Amino acid sequence: MCNIFFFLQFDDFNLENDYDVVSIYDGRSTLDPLVGNYSGNNLPTIPISSSNNLLVQFHSDQDNQSTGFNVTWFAGKSYGFCFISLSNDLTNIILSGFYLKVILKA
Repeated sequence: MCNIFFFLQFDDFNLENDYDVVSIYDGRSTLDPLVGNYSGNNLPTIPISSSNNLLVQFHSDQDNQSTGFNVTWFAGKSYGFCFISLSNDLTNIILSGFYLKVILKA
């Protein structure tokens, strides 16, 4: 059995406070547990996912642009014997207006 998990590392984070928000869920949908909503300019610290799914959503209004954010994701296995081949290519990106949804899955 091989359990894959994700870890996010924000290298830059500068969003319009309370109007531009990154929401992270521990799973593949907004029905899964919310890890947190992040806004402003403090680098978020994100715990390791509990499964092989992690949902990252970005919502922005059209006022007051900031520099945005830069995030790197890492995948690993928690135990067991398995071979995985993952890259930093995003699995699923949906961009609609000022709304970005990224689903990471192994």
